[in-house]
Amino acid sequence: MQFEVTEYFLDKVSSAINSNDIKWLEKQLKKLQPADIAEILNELNLPDGKKLFNFLEDKIAANALIEMEEDKRERFLASLTSEQIADHLDHLPSDEATDVIQELPDKVQDEVLRELEKDDAAQASDIADLLKYDENTAGGLMQKELVKVNMNKNMIECVRELRKHADHIEDIYAVFVVDDMDRLVGVITLKKVLTTSLRVKISDVYEPEVISVKTNMDAEEVAQLMEKYNLVFVAVVDGLGKLVGRINIDDVVDVIRKEETEDVQKMAAVQALDEPYMNSSVFEVIKKRAGWLMILFI
Repeated sequence: MQFEVTEYFLDKVSSAINSNDIKWLEKQLKKLQPADIAEILNELNLPDGKKLFNFLEDKIAANALIEMEEDKRERFLASLTSEQIADHLDHLPSDEATDVIQELPDKVQDEVLRELEKDDAAQASDIADLLKYDENTAGGLMQKELVKVNMNKNMIECVRELRKHADHIEDIYAVFVVDDMDRLVGVITLKKVLTTSLRVKISDVYEPEVISVKTNMDAEEVAQLMEKYNLVFVAVVDGLGKLVGRINIDDVVDVIRKEETEDVQKMAAVQALDEPYMNSSVFEVIKKRAGWLMILFI
């Protein structure tokens, strides 16, 4: 059953927070997904929201943070220390962590990256790398976490890499195959991993026909490509063809929504809004329509 935030439930949550009824909160939160918890955080006042946030397990808290409304998340982040933000970013994929850190002032970004580097230098390096890309390009959409193997190895190495990364990489759809120069040459599906002898050479079984995009490809073009070919993931390469990241279908959902919102606005003869239609104020909608309305009444 779909969760719905009601005034009654919010009152119960606020009451439990202020009375420090941890048992009741744990029982309720255990039933909810991070997106549901994000809805609650969106509605609570900042002091209560911070207390609830501190009740959450680290990974759930991080996932709830990324699901919050952008303006509410920005306000929430402003109330946290750089060390606290770094702790939560460490539990997110590099692309989502980068999305969060981009909302921070430059000085705070540097502080957070320094804090993160103390405990997870690799994550800090990945985020710093992703921050170099325009957010509306494939480089801005991609995540650095992936599983790759050299084409000259045996399948046993493929299995080892999967086991090595299974705990900290979500949604593994395939293993990417690279050459000695780290250039993308193909993929191995998980089905192939399960059905192939571990002694077989990777070069004998990988699929060379793999669709990839360059880091500078426009985000909307990436989304259209994935829609056209029904892709659940796509590899990202640099100008030399070296594998630098991957984009999963959930990474382009917001791009598709934004594109559809703009298409609807064009059909309705209005200028594109700065945010999704349902989040725009009545005044902003009227302002964007004003030019067309004047023409229609002449």
